[in-house]
Amino acid sequence: MAFYPVVIVEYFEEEPPPVSVVAGDVYGGLGPGGTMRHPQVTRVGNRDYGHRVGFFRLMGLLQELSIRPVIAIDAMSAEAYPAIAEWIAAHDVQVIAHGRSVTQAISSRMRPDKERQYIADAKARIDAALGVTTKGWLGASSSESGHTLQFLADAGFEYCLDWPNDEQPYYFGTTPALLSLPPLLDLSDNQAINARGLYNSQYGSTLVKAAERLVADGASAGRLLSFTLTTFTSGQPARSHYVKEALRAITAMDGIWVTTPAEVAAAMAVPGQA
Repeated sequence: MAFYPVVIVEYFEEEPPPVSVVAGDVYGGLGPGGTMRHPQVTRVGNRDYGHRVGFFRLMGLLQELSIRPVIAIDAMSAEAYPAIAEWIAAHDVQVIAHGRSVTQAISSRMRPDKERQYIADAKARIDAALGVTTKGWLGASSSESGHTLQFLADAGFEYCLDWPNDEQPYYFGTTPALLSLPPLLDLSDNQAINARGLYNSQYGSTLVKAAERLVADGASAGRLLSFTLTTFTSGQPARSHYVKEALRAITAMDGIWVTTPAEVAAAMAVPGQA
């Protein structure tokens, strides 16, 4: 079974551009309009904590467990947090492009030319800020329009992590073919902890149980175990303990290939190897 966690580094704008689309599970920013409008300092501050502290805590535990970090980072984070950019430049990591910011999602409201510009702009800014050439894409809140997959392929991306609809990689019908590397939405820390309210210990146990099931299922046909960890959620002091112990248990299992999206994509490109 192929295995990698993806660490999400996303920038939250307190006041996004007026035409921006923000997914319903993205919390923070200013309160309701009118006389009740006010900065939600604790929510915005918690996300900033993820960039200032949580990111480095997660990187440390991944290194301790010999897991090569896979980092999905947006353009505004890459530009606004030089300490993160410096850390990435100094370490062996894989960077996935994650749009402009979590408060600027792709949607069908965008004209096709504007969406192409959004994708190209996000990639160029991330690549320039971090000194990398991104080949993988994970949209802000996994957002897409009906054009996104073809636009990603046109922009030179080789694989996409948006679609949580399988346990095995597959190709989209784009030209050139874009590889889908499905994450398990059920195991996303943001979904499990912030949306569904799992306790820290329950979340860690869920990760391990999922891995055990997929290893067993993968005996006859390979499986991919991938999930996202947000810096402001799993980077918290107590919660990181349970995440670390879960990752330690998973990497110790027989039949686990600790890898990266790029390595899975390379294996898929070789007939008979995937």
